Amino acid sequence: GNMINYKNSWGYESFRKYDENGNLIHYKGSDGYEYWKEYDEYGNEIHHKGSDGYEYWKEYDEYERLIHFKDSKEFEEWY
Repeated sequence: GNMINYKNSWGYESFRKYDENGNLIHYKGSDGYEYWKEYDEYGNEIHHKGSDGYEYWKEYDEYERLIHFKDSKEFEEWY
């Protein structure tokens, strides 16, 4: 049930790849932008890396609640 291909009347097209749990792990658009995602064993997103060099990381507590966010632009949040 996951969308793997999208195309619109303006010529934009994108492709998506998912892991065995249905988590989006790779996205690539016809504009040249793409990104990759990683997940922990519970399906929580823990890392995102874009083709533009932007990255972010997420950390969760034992209840799977987001407790820390950090990106490659030196921005951080704690919850």
